[in-house]
Amino acid sequence: MVRPVSAAAGLYGSCMNASSPHHWEQAGDQIVRRLKSLADDLERDLGNEVRVERQRIFSGGVTLTPTRDDALAVSWIDLGTELQVQTASGFGGRFELSRTERDVDFIEAIVRSVVAGRVVEVFAPRRSRVTITLADGTTEVETGYDGLTGCLPLPMWPRWGRTVRYSPYGPIGRGGA
Repeated sequence: MVRPVSAAAGLYGSCMNASSPHHWEQAGDQIVRRLKSLADDLERDLGNEVRVERQRIFSGGVTLTPTRDDALAVSWIDLGTELQVQTASGFGGRFELSRTERDVDFIEAIVRSVVAGRVVEVFAPRRSRVTITLADGTTEVETGYDGLTGCLPLPMWPRWGRTVRYSPYGPIGRGGA
């Protein structure tokens, strides 16, 4: 089940714990293998279009940073009991998930859509809304807010906020990665 959550502290904030004894080289379950395979496949397929950073935290984390300035970074992490995926710009775009095969499918769909450039983000003071169009044409929308000022009402802000349409990582990304 998808549980959108706002992200005020950046990509996973204080979740990064390098001293955690559980990381994906030690773990052997199917979830870990699928997430590792996703990172390996994208690194192979995208080559110089992306920097893949693997974190040795919890059961494993990955950050994809595109070489294009107008493309959007994305990260995911396996916390051992749940999964998280997050885009890397404003406050929106963070999803907390259960730890099931279906949730890994969701992470893969989100990541491949980000790589393909199917993401629009609307910014307003202390908030952003991320809309990700999946390969099947459905959309996932998540809005994040920062602190108490993010809770202040701004009527119709998604209509007047600054809109950014992110680019694909490159020619391979446009093909769906």
